Amino acid sequence: MRIESSFLYSFFVCCSVLVLSNPCPVSSQQLDMDREDRMFLDKPFIEETKAEIAAEMAGFPKPQAQLRESKEIKYVAGPDEKWFTKDDDVYEYFLLYYDDKSRLVKRSGFLEGPDDLLMTRDDILHDYMIYKYGPDGKISREIFYDGKGVLQYTGVYRYDEHGLKLSVKRFDPQKKEIGSSNYFHGHAGLIIKDIEYKGDEIEKYHNFKYDSKHRTGRVIEFLGSEGGKGPDGIWFTADDAVTSAKQCFYKSDGTKDKEKKYIEPGPDKKWFTKDDVMQYYTVFYYHK
Repeated sequence: MRIESSFLYSFFVCCSVLVLSNPCPVSSQQLDMDREDRMFLDKPFIEETKAEIAAEMAGFPKPQAQLRESKEIKYVAGPDEKWFTKDDDVYEYFLLYYDDKSRLVKRSGFLEGPDDLLMTRDDILHDYMIYKYGPDGKISREIFYDGKGVLQYTGVYRYDEHGLKLSVKRFDPQKKEIGSSNYFHGHAGLIIKDIEYKGDEIEKYHNFKYDSKHRTGRVIEFLGSEGGKGPDGIWFTADDAVTSAKQCFYKSDGTKDKEKKYIEPGPDKKWFTKDDVMQYYTVFYYHK
């Protein structure tokens, strides 16, 4: 069963890459709109990377047998309509592959096959992301394919002189820019906000909240198509409306244990209270 569009995949990937590129953020700060404009108008960078993008399109490495694997499994409430009970249903899962440096190199998403069940042998590969790394060990490219291996887009990462991630610009197979994400940093260089564009228009943005150990605690989304601009219809004003949220939980060893995704604040109209409406939760399983 698939209860959300494939764009949620992009959102989730975005959150995963944040963890890979930076330790996790702390608190919010005022959006620097001047800086946002400077980053978005950086056209020479696009021209300089087209040759590299073309080279990436020529092929990608298949994961080798020695690559380690882990899983992310999303669950929804089962027939008893209660969360975290034995009949909770898997509706989507991902396999993650790591190289010998423990870097994520591929993330594959699966749907149920003819038997209408997930986690069985006839599951169908829906899409996958390949990650490339530069000499500095940071992600330089993300390359997204559909389940048949057809290239969908290539994302090009950009960092500042201190190694902080500034942007990811996405190009279709014809090398046309189709979207981008810009990142803003707060205390300790931690990402506190990202803004996603589709073409020249802002599609959504996220605010990131962190615990005392600089681990992601909450991710709050403002999606334009769901009313994220608020009643005034203007981005980044006081009436912007939260449209969904994620909450992260960790094991005693510091590894992520679960994430809960909420789509409504519940009857009290307040987010992160007991009556929030959950859409799904994700459990993380790690390679040994």
